[in-house]
Amino acid sequence: NFAMKPLILLLLAASALHSAPIELPLKGLAEPLPTLNNPQRKTLDRAIALIRRGEHLAALSVLPVPYMFMIKFLALLALAWLAYAVQRLCVAMNASEAWAAAIFVLCLPTAIFNGPGLGQSDGFWIAPSLLALAAAAERRIVWMAAWAGVAFAFKPQALLLFPLFALAALKQKEWRAPLVPPVIYVLAITPAALVGWPLDGLLLVYSRQAASDFLGNAPNIWAIPLTLGYSGSLLIGYVAAGLAAAAYLLHFMRRELNRGTLLYAALLGSLVFPFLLPRMHERYFFLADVLAFILFYWRRDRRSFAIFAAVQIGSLLSIVGYLWPSPLANNIGSVAMGGALVTLLWSLADANASPKSKRSGL
Repeated sequence: NFAMKPLILLLLAASALHSAPIELPLKGLAEPLPTLNNPQRKTLDRAIALIRRGEHLAALSVLPVPYMFMIKFLALLALAWLAYAVQRLCVAMNASEAWAAAIFVLCLPTAIFNGPGLGQSDGFWIAPSLLALAAAAERRIVWMAAWAGVAFAFKPQALLLFPLFALAALKQKEWRAPLVPPVIYVLAITPAALVGWPLDGLLLVYSRQAASDFLGNAPNIWAIPLTLGYSGSLLIGYVAAGLAAAAYLLHFMRRELNRGTLLYAALLGSLVFPFLLPRMHERYFFLADVLAFILFYWRRDRRSFAIFAAVQIGSLLSIVGYLWPSPLANNIGSVAMGGALVTLLWSLADANASPKSKRSGL
């Protein structure tokens, strides 16, 4: 991902202060590094060389601060941005005391694990995803597209909400919106390209990740079959997700995308796609954790609490199974996550049966 782009920019700026051109000891990319007497320049060249290789976190080791401190600092920074985004979305949803939601989300067990616990920093892509959803709720479609592009630049998992954002742009007839995310992505990869990272590697980085042999450790429909030794084709998962995407688009295309519908649709997208797709990590449900909490905070009824609790339990058990390898914990988590998905679909079915119900929020 491109969470280290600000670091790359700083390294470039600092290197520019030493007027000599950047020469890196990378086979096939540059001539051997000449002998330099300036220790700061050597440190910068080493950091840029590591970034060129794609070793972003290793580049942090050249900074004059402890490596683990930087990891934890970035994780806390991601959580701070996430808290702001939660508050911003709650304001867009007209939820009362939006500031309290920002505080509560920092206390979620999965947020603690994702941030200071494991240093995964998923808040860097979830925060702009929430800001894009807030912009969609306020009918600011170009801003929605811009924040969606920022989220994708950090992580491809932001695509979970792209079908919803596409529908919002289509319904508002905002034809500029599809042009914005590619522009944002190009701006995001430019610093890495300037320090010599091959352009094809930057443009195809996500496709290479998708082609990995990793089968998944997420609390989804694949958890139990993989535990039982399933080694057949994973194509059925992609077909199921494709059919779900088609049904998703057809359903919400016929509905007005008001604030309530947007929140329900976003939570459904963040649940159903990682639940059906193979090769998912346990943290890919963190977006659903946050959206389920926001739904409960906004609705404050028993059914939304059941959805929130089931999603949180499912994610937490999967994290426990990851830290202390236990297929059983992840399998139970997959059942809880499936229960959350069924309950959410039940809520949507009830809303369809009584579209004028004020309690539905749809």
